[in-house]
Amino acid sequence: MRWKFVIPACFLAALLLATIPLRLALSWAGADRWLSSPAVEGTIWNGTARAGYLGRLSLGDARMTLDIPALLSGRAGFRFSAAGALEGSGFVVLGRESRTLRASSLRFTVSALSPSLPLEGVVLLSDVTLAFRDGSCEVGQGSVLVRKVQLSHGGMLLPPDFQLRGALGCAGRDVIMRLAGRSGDIAIRSTVRINADGAYRMENRVTGLGRAGDALAVEAGFLPEADGHARVYQGNFAL
Repeated sequence: MRWKFVIPACFLAALLLATIPLRLALSWAGADRWLSSPAVEGTIWNGTARAGYLGRLSLGDARMTLDIPALLSGRAGFRFSAAGALEGSGFVVLGRESRTLRASSLRFTVSALSPSLPLEGVVLLSDVTLAFRDGSCEVGQGSVLVRKVQLSHGGMLLPPDFQLRGALGCAGRDVIMRLAGRSGDIAIRSTVRINADGAYRMENRVTGLGRAGDALAVEAGFLPEADGHARVYQGNFAL
């Protein structure tokens, strides 16, 4: 006899769950600091963050749906699809204690993160998994390709096919990205460390510029070193 009440109760609970607004679910999950949108529409099963931003990065009208496997494991994870400055789709958890990003392919420009960064280029991330738990990097993996690399300031032009390649990993509590590229005599090494709050430190070193390029590197904000020029930049991707 009890099954006559259990089945309707489960159906009613599922119906109520299906109508939870996406905006409310994102607030419960603690995603407010990272994800902003003037209009979050729809439910957790079919919602859209209009003109959304992930930190400083534009998502366009990002579609989001609740991820069932993540929910069963006790996390509020969402599948997303973005077509703004960030292009691609994947899985994201933006909670207070844990943050996770998984995607097979993501694309964005360096300047979309911050126009003040010392390098410009188009960033392609492949097979990415990033996870922070309790403020520490738990997983960092994936490949990174930066195409059409140029210095952001000054008049020095790199070859149009200049690229940086590297990988993601964990270093202590931070995610670390080590990149390197060479074209002819010119070589660039870039190391980026990012903590759980979005604060980052980018260190860039350029060698092989020759006398003509030395002055242009200084104009771009790089400082002379024994074997080239270096520039360190710090900021926060979340603010």
